[in-house]
Formats: sequence, structure tokens, C-alpha cells
Amino acid sequence: MSRQDERQLSLLDWTPPEPVAAFDPFLIRGNRVEDQLARAISVALEECHLSRPDVAARMSDILGKPVSVNMLNAYASVQRDSHHISVPRFDALVGATQDRRLVQFLVQPRGWA
Repeated sequence: MSRQDERQLSLLDWTPPEPVAAFDPFLIRGNRVEDQLARAISVALEECHLSRPDVAARMSDILGKPVSVNMLNAYASVQRDSHHISVPRFDALVGATQDRRLVQFLVQPRGWA
């Protein structure tokens, strides 16, 4: 019977890192980061298992102040360039949709994951 050295790691215990969730660059293309962000929000809302009224309600609960479907539509529209999402609302959107790709969208240009 051989004794295993406790300092030796087992290859069978290794698990690969979880892949980074990111948007397909084709879906969020745009000339400005504001356009790309609006498209990312739009894709996240489209692919979320919740309706926009449900997302707005969850965001309202997280923030403790009302968020309307019209606000969500404005944040997700490239044409409505006067309506940019604030950081607290963006955080609430991530919390409501549970879409980690939104966070990756922010950190990817800096080489972070």
C-alpha cells in the first residue's frame, strides 16, 4: 500500500473555470459606447425570462423607487440618446435580469473578466 503525499494535488479534483458570459459582439455593435450599451440592455431584456413590466417591478423593488417600462424602453433604445441609465439603475437591472453579460460589457474593455 502506497501513501499519497498530501502536498500533491489530484488532477481528478480539478474543475475548469466557468466560462465568461459575454454578448455576441454582432448583436451589440455600435459606433459609440452609449449605442453599444443600449443594444446590450435591449438584448438582455429580450432574452430575459421576465416581461419588461416584471423587470421594471423588480428594479423598483431593488431601488425603492419607481422604474417604468417606458424608462426601460428608453434605456434600450439607441435613438433615445438623451436617456442614459444611471449606475444604481444599471445595478438594479443586473439584479432584476440576473444577466452577467451586462457586467462583462462594462469590464471587458479594460481586459477584466
